[in-house]
Amino acid sequence: LADGSLQLITNGIEMGQGIHTKIAQVALGTLNKKLGVRVPLTNVRFANQNSHVLSLGGGTGGSTTSEQTSFAMEEAAVKMAEKLAPFLKLAKKIAAEKKKSSFDWQDLVKAGFKGNTPFWNPDFSTMGFYRPEIKDLTYDTYGACVSEVEIDVLTGESKVLFTQVMFDCAPCLNPAVDIGQIEGAYVMGLGQMLLEQRLHDPTNGQLLSTNTWTYKPPTISDIPENFVVNIVDLRSQETNNGWDWVLGGLGSTLPALGLFHKSYTKGSRAFKSSRATGEPPVLFSYAILSALRNAVLATGRQDPKKIVMPIPCTPEEVAGLTWAGAKDVNEVLGTESKAVVKDEYVPGNKPVSPGMSVALPLVILTTVVVGGYIYFSTTSSSSI
Repeated sequence: LADGSLQLITNGIEMGQGIHTKIAQVALGTLNKKLGVRVPLTNVRFANQNSHVLSLGGGTGGSTTSEQTSFAMEEAAVKMAEKLAPFLKLAKKIAAEKKKSSFDWQDLVKAGFKGNTPFWNPDFSTMGFYRPEIKDLTYDTYGACVSEVEIDVLTGESKVLFTQVMFDCAPCLNPAVDIGQIEGAYVMGLGQMLLEQRLHDPTNGQLLSTNTWTYKPPTISDIPENFVVNIVDLRSQETNNGWDWVLGGLGSTLPALGLFHKSYTKGSRAFKSSRATGEPPVLFSYAILSALRNAVLATGRQDPKKIVMPIPCTPEEVAGLTWAGAKDVNEVLGTESKAVVKDEYVPGNKPVSPGMSVALPLVILTTVVVGGYIYFSTTSSSSI
């Protein structure tokens, strides 16, 4: 627009996953690269998503919409740069008249409007459309997670003391957004593994867990006390398992048979190499269940060949496992831990606050490596 603002419209819906932040970065970064001018982020505003404007936009989901719309926005920004490039010389002249060493975004916009035919508004709007190659329809994501869990053998309560996640994001579009997505996915999985149990009346099937008294989503107290997330770039260690050759063959065959589009969006490899972070890290939460299993086995009251860990493994379930076959509390705790039950301090035992009787500090480490496919949908569109 004439005031230098950029109005971005995309089919992706912002629901807290940071899609607007990433798209704005792609648009401004592409304009900067093509025109050599920095566009302030404060100049960007997003219009409401509307099928009247983008009638061919797809849905938002599957962890890939941020990437798809970024590719489409890059194409739209490249087209915008091509429209503004003829006015670079005039922008430099305007900057010189203001006695500035170099032109800025406002100078370029002013040059664009000044250099057009009088009485006619310039056509400074563009649209990008994302069409992937067949080999870009799928890719792998990799990660590893270590979780440390402590259980109370009396009450069955558990606490995740430490978690470290490593996730292959390749070059992140925005590390802060991606780390937030990884953390959120992990905590979502934590709820599934430990807390969020649905209860039904066995006689009529009525749902009984209808509020937060009976259904427990994760809260701030359930987040690991020490939570470390590392994002890494493993592109240099990727190997061809043969799948690339299969997709390459299909990429040549299907378009020739009219079963796939022949033209595709080339785009920057830097953007195409980014990884989805919305859903894959949910799998890391299995480390919690594995650690919990090891902690229960450490009590010696379960056979490692027969133990069954339900999901979610609530405090009631854990207590059922740690109390299995026990006649009384002392048998659960063991004779050496009776002082802890009385809430007395004994050298070698840590003092325990009333209502929190931790008999034995059962802390176990476990590691799980995760890999999986992420599927792109085939189209996405954005406009400036």
